[in-house]
Amino acid sequence: MHIVSGGISWLDDIQQFYRERSAIEKEYAAKLSALAKKYYEKKAKKQTSLSVGDTPTVTPGSLECASLTTWGVQLNTLESRATEHDQFAGALITQLADPLKVLGTRTEELRKLHGDYAAKLEKERDHQYSELRKQKGKYDSVCQEVESRRKKVDGAFDHGKGKARNAFEQQQVEMRNVKVCYMPTCTLRC
Repeated sequence: MHIVSGGISWLDDIQQFYRERSAIEKEYAAKLSALAKKYYEKKAKKQTSLSVGDTPTVTPGSLECASLTTWGVQLNTLESRATEHDQFAGALITQLADPLKVLGTRTEELRKLHGDYAAKLEKERDHQYSELRKQKGKYDSVCQEVESRRKKVDGAFDHGKGKARNAFEQQQVEMRNVKVCYMPTCTLRC
C-alpha cells in the first residue's frame, strides 16, 4: 500500500508541476500581449510621420514604409505567440493537470477501498480460524470422552459392562455427529 500511496503522491507532484508551468505560460502570454499592445500604440502614433513625413505631400494611409510593414508583421507574430502560449497554458491544465488530478483521486479512492476490503477479509479469516479452533476443541473433547468411555468399558466388570458399553456407543454417535460438523469446516478453511 505504501508503493501505491507514493505513486499517488507522485501523480500529485506531476499535476502540480503542470499547473505551475501553465501559470508561467499564462504570465508569459500576458506579458507578450502587453508588449505587443504597447508597441502597436507607439507604431500608431508614429505611423503617419514615418510613412509620409511631418509635412505630408501624399494622403496618410495610402503609403506605409517598409520598416513599418515589417514592424507590424513582428508585432502580429508576437501577438500570435502570446495567443499560442495562452492556449498552451490552457492545454496544460485541461489535457494534463486536470486528468492527472482525477486519476490521482480515483487511484486514492481505489487504494482506500482495497485497504478496507483487505481489512474485512482479514477479519473474516480470523473469525473463520476462531470458529475452526472452537470446532477442533469440541471435536478433541468428544474424542477424549470416547476414549474415556472405552477405557471404562474395558475396565468394567460383567454386571456394569452393558451399561458402560451403551454409554460408549452413545458417545461414539456424538463424536461422529461432531466430526460431521468439524471435518467440512476443516476442509473449507484449510
